[in-house]
Amino acid sequence: MSQPNQPRAKALLIFLVAVLALAIFHPIGGYAFLNWDDDIYLQTNPHLRHGITAESMEWAFTANLTHFSKYAEYWAPITLITRLADAQFFGISPGAMHITSVVLHSLNAVLLAFALHSLTGAWWRSWVVALLFLVHPQNVEPALWLSARKDVVAATFFFLTLLAYARFARAPGRGTYFILIIAFIGALMAKPMAVTVPVLLLLLDVWPLKRWQDRATNLRLLAEKLPLFILAGMAAALAVVAQVDVGAMGSHTWSARLTNALYATATYLRRTVWPDDLCIFYPHTDGTLSVALLTGCAALLLALTAFAVSQMRRRPVVAVGWLWFLAGLAPVIGLVQVGRQSMADRYFYTPGIGLFIAVVWLGSAVIRSQAARRGLAALTVLLLAGVSAVQVQHWKDSGTAFSRALKVTRYNYIAHGSLATHLFANGSTESAKDHILQSLSIEPLQFTQWNNLGAVESALGRKPAAIHAYERAILLDPKSAKAHFHLGRLLADSGRKEDAIPALHRATELAPRWPDPANLLRELRPSAPPASP
Repeated sequence: MSQPNQPRAKALLIFLVAVLALAIFHPIGGYAFLNWDDDIYLQTNPHLRHGITAESMEWAFTANLTHFSKYAEYWAPITLITRLADAQFFGISPGAMHITSVVLHSLNAVLLAFALHSLTGAWWRSWVVALLFLVHPQNVEPALWLSARKDVVAATFFFLTLLAYARFARAPGRGTYFILIIAFIGALMAKPMAVTVPVLLLLLDVWPLKRWQDRATNLRLLAEKLPLFILAGMAAALAVVAQVDVGAMGSHTWSARLTNALYATATYLRRTVWPDDLCIFYPHTDGTLSVALLTGCAALLLALTAFAVSQMRRRPVVAVGWLWFLAGLAPVIGLVQVGRQSMADRYFYTPGIGLFIAVVWLGSAVIRSQAARRGLAALTVLLLAGVSAVQVQHWKDSGTAFSRALKVTRYNYIAHGSLATHLFANGSTESAKDHILQSLSIEPLQFTQWNNLGAVESALGRKPAAIHAYERAILLDPKSAKAHFHLGRLLADSGRKEDAIPALHRATELAPRWPDPANLLRELRPSAPPASP
């Protein structure tokens, strides 16, 4: 097939990306921060208050590298710099930050098209893959959840890495290799999920670059990737340390992790075709899946793997696309459990490209009619864009996001708790209590929800119930100064002065710079020592 007029084709691609992005994401200027991570990393992050300064840049480059920072997920300085830039130019504005993320997502679609064209020489197929990436509903989360900015920024540098690798493969040399290394480091400095990039580059050596040949050549290709693997290992180690520091490493058994990984992989695949139940948080399956379901998932994955392998000689793109998908998911599939989710739409962001490549290239080979290929591609893009436009509506605020999660999942204690926080902040105290109780009925050992229940019961004027809730919270987290203070305040208000004093003393020990516990303690016992400055 003849190549299109490339300047016009590029201009048309950029125009289509802009139109589709506007059609899908146009309401986002009025969207709010969510109370799941956004509140910590963005809304109340003290490092963002003054935008880009010497101090904030130092924090961006050293957070979770030389010291632990609760305001950064990993060592991810490039992602943090994009947040600082948002704050510098727009203030702590959720609408502006949403627009920035969608602009980056749109830029990523263009970069992906350019990278695939540079690697394969197939412009129209690269274009279709990029549009599928832009409009797929599983990619709404990284584009709209502000705390997932890291996925979008890491993808930007990943696509720059692909462009650099295409150039290096054509003209190997120190200069082109240096550019490749810099682009890859940028991806790692945005999110450590980029650790799989060296594996993906080896897959590209098989197809489309056809560099994978005899034993000597293959050993050279492996040696060529060795510095990349070393950098990836260092980034992975930093990520694990950061997640251990924040207490995000899961405690699920190996059998629960393995079965969840199997189910999650099959679910990502199913949602690629039928994305009808997407939401912000999916509870971990924790070994509850039926044998029949797991057998079906295993059969599906084995059948697709067998098909991909069978196509290795005739259509290697199918095998490479499938292995791209599996390799890309490997760090986040849950074998090393980070967080409490079973899976996440944002994890599909770059691994899903492998599926798009395999399907588009296979479809192009099977469907002979050019008009039929283009018509099917256009229809698929438009249908997925329509589903994404609906999915965007579920990200307006914490209320819509977590109401959606409760609608499409079961036993979602995180969604109940986060929706309760939203309802309480908006004055729906009784409804908030109902959701807190439902959250605790699923997972009773939640400090946050017992603490929140204390606040809700206190707001409702039910002091004995609030005291009980704070006591339960303290049992789960004895180092919470706020829980000790609120317990002491309620005990004092209930006339239990002698019981209140130990709780307030403990609060002052845990937070010596917080004046409220010390001030109340002095009111109850004027001879108490003053709070530390």
